Amino acid sequence: MAKISKVIFRFLIIIIVLYFLVGHFTSINFDVGPCAGGYKRCLIDDNLSSFYELLDKEYKNYQVDFDSAFDDIHWSYHKVFIPISIIADNEKIDLVIVGRKYWVWKYNWYIEK
Repeated sequence: MAKISKVIFRFLIIIIVLYFLVGHFTSINFDVGPCAGGYKRCLIDDNLSSFYELLDKEYKNYQVDFDSAFDDIHWSYHKVFIPISIIADNEKIDLVIVGRKYWVWKYNWYIEK
């Protein structure tokens, strides 16, 4: 009986380790699949509040239109690039919001100028 318990315990450890490896090391293409072509829309809709928080930290009064960014969104393995233009203080500023994937559908977002 003790031998079976050890086998089950080892099997569970292997499953847990694989779960974390798959979640962390899968590319963004893994997230794209279930969206059936609507990944860009899902990405914007799910993270819109994060984008506004980032922009609020950098700019006080601004206008942004994320709908115009859909055609330019692209990704490379673990990073998503969302080029946007904002109008702040009557000046047009081009930015890129970059997301680094750390888990399935989870990203760390930052702004590149």
